[in-house]
Amino acid sequence: MTWESIIDGELLRLRLPLSLGIDHVHAYAARDDRGSWLIVDCGTGNEAFVDVWRGALDSLDAPVSAIVVTHAHPDHIGGAAVLSRLADAQVFQSEADAAMARLAWEGPAALIRLPGRLIALGMPADRVRAASEHQKRIRSIIQLPAPSVSSTLGDEIG
Repeated sequence: MTWESIIDGELLRLRLPLSLGIDHVHAYAARDDRGSWLIVDCGTGNEAFVDVWRGALDSLDAPVSAIVVTHAHPDHIGGAAVLSRLADAQVFQSEADAAMARLAWEGPAALIRLPGRLIALGMPADRVRAASEHQKRIRSIIQLPAPSVSSTLGDEIG
């Protein structure tokens, strides 16, 4: 995987392959005012991404200053813990989004909550079972960052 320059080498895009029903997700690297890189979104946390991220990080011309997770979908947050370790950089996400990620993806209670919500919304039982199985598979590729740094609109990061 190689970075694609989007804006004069100051904003880069990395296409990360997925097998979640969509075939890819993008991660971005934006140069900060000190010349380091700020990574935005991480892909999933499965083992295949470790080598992808090692190569991508090695190809950058400066260190990573921070990682920003835009939201709690597995293809954006799933690899945050892995990338944080590889880049030796803190992960930033909003407090509300971090809580949502823990609610959706951490602990056995997350597996119990989803079926009840889907049933309450009127989903047929066979679809609820399929969705629950899908959630279990997705959880295997999510490694939530801990601890993450809470951020709010207007915060300077990096």
